[in-house]
Amino acid sequence: MSNRTMKENFPIFSKNPNLRYFDSAATALKPQILIDVLSSFYAYENGPVHRAGYALANTASDLYENAREIIATYLGTQKDHIAFTSGATDGLNKLALYYRSKPIKGILTSEIEHHSNFLPWMALAQEKNIPLHIAPYHAKDFVDLDFVEEKLKSGTVSLIALSALSNVLGQKPDLKKLVALAHQYDAKIIFDGTQHICHNTDISLPDLDCDYYVFSGHKLYGPTGVGVLYIKDPANMISPFLGGGMISDVQTDSFTPEPFPQGWEAGTPVVAQAIGLAAVVKWLSDIDFSGILQAEEKLLTSLKTGLENQGGLILGSGNKSLLSCRFDGVSATDLASLLGMKDVCVRAGKHCAHPLHCSMNLSKPSLRFSLGMYNTKEDVDATLYETEKALGKLR
Repeated sequence: MSNRTMKENFPIFSKNPNLRYFDSAATALKPQILIDVLSSFYAYENGPVHRAGYALANTASDLYENAREIIATYLGTQKDHIAFTSGATDGLNKLALYYRSKPIKGILTSEIEHHSNFLPWMALAQEKNIPLHIAPYHAKDFVDLDFVEEKLKSGTVSLIALSALSNVLGQKPDLKKLVALAHQYDAKIIFDGTQHICHNTDISLPDLDCDYYVFSGHKLYGPTGVGVLYIKDPANMISPFLGGGMISDVQTDSFTPEPFPQGWEAGTPVVAQAIGLAAVVKWLSDIDFSGILQAEEKLLTSLKTGLENQGGLILGSGNKSLLSCRFDGVSATDLASLLGMKDVCVRAGKHCAHPLHCSMNLSKPSLRFSLGMYNTKEDVDATLYETEKALGKLR
């Protein structure tokens, strides 16, 4: 299926056929399959999950657990290793809260991280008065592996939290090498897979061997308000959150929690969202998603070349379906606004990655172009044309 044909699966283009959407790293557009599944669930199948014995509740519970099975299979794991969250941010914060009560010597993250994978660890390190090591950006390796190993050797790292694919640079580190390093020195490793899962089809979390992996559904063409937390070894991991649905018994002076994953899903679960995400994941498995991603990368190369020919300075390598750039003497915000007037949707800002922009001596916003499965050569050509016109007005 070509990317041009793929557009037919996204009803937003029927309303605006000239839309050039290059902000999928913020949130992806939604396919008709998702809209249909959500509509059907709310219309005919909505019921309380794991809380009643009548037919409607049983149907909703079965759909919810089937969604868990579908997503686990997509990740190459078993359903009892994944819990549903409200998003990657929620998953990372839950892990940080879990480690509040655990003895850890120090935490290592990087200056490339999205704030969601930076702030919880900064706050945890400050609260526990332990070192927070911040690995610098490395042009070739993404993160400075020598720095990572040096800190691991020092014995002051129990937990590593890194992005599996940068939401600014379009680069990823050697994930298996990082996992091997972490485990060599008895550290746990967390990957923020929010961008990574959207641009890879060969994800097997047991093979990767990371300890934790999180992602958000809405960037993978799924609904908002749902994410996934994977835990390699969830035994005896008691949730830091309490509430209904995650306990097996409560007395006036004690309670017994359910094991993971139900024990990490306090409150009413994100039922419709999980079912919708599973429908999208199944759809992605049924189409040639790998071929579509290859087409994305070719489009990105064309876009990158065109922007460089217009004087664009690319941040990092920009080689995995997104890139960020700047133009000397031109406000990224003004440029994004002019492009938006022509139905070209791009992002101007620091992309929730302020430390990275500081490390690159960028005090002002950069311009990010992020591709999705619906982007076409016509989109790239039109965007380069409109960018050249807008630059002519701003220079």
